Amino acid sequence: MSNRGGRGRRTPTTLKVLSGNPGQRPVPTAPDLAPAVPKPPKGLPAGARAYYRKLAPLLAAAGVLTEADGPALADLCLCLHRLAECERLIETEGLTVMGKDGPKAHPATRLAKEYRAALQAWAARFGLTPHARGSLDVKPTGGIKDPLEELLEVR
Repeated sequence: MSNRGGRGRRTPTTLKVLSGNPGQRPVPTAPDLAPAVPKPPKGLPAGARAYYRKLAPLLAAAGVLTEADGPALADLCLCLHRLAECERLIETEGLTVMGKDGPKAHPATRLAKEYRAALQAWAARFGLTPHARGSLDVKPTGGIKDPLEELLEVR
């Protein structure tokens, strides 16, 4: 469970507290913000806004999204939208274009690569990849309940 060299999964704060703190290093605590669905920012393109409306409720239900995360989610959705635009452009115009020295790679391929890298970084921060979900430490929001917990609550 260690995080040597910045690789692997980060140990959630709750597990650090439970396992003790033999090194007496300060244990970081995240601010306690309530899950919420922030409004999409003005000026967000229509395609990015559609991604925003699709992802925001999912992330809020998972307890990952708060009101403070609106701009970051907007950036993620803008990356998704721009990547889709680049891919559409490449699909219609082809992977190569004619330059003065002959055929060369379409400029949109470089842009798509950059948007894809940015998208992967944002997706990991929001827990939208399987690996990233394993390292999140999120409080349950009341979505799926354990049957044993429901039975114990009744008594």
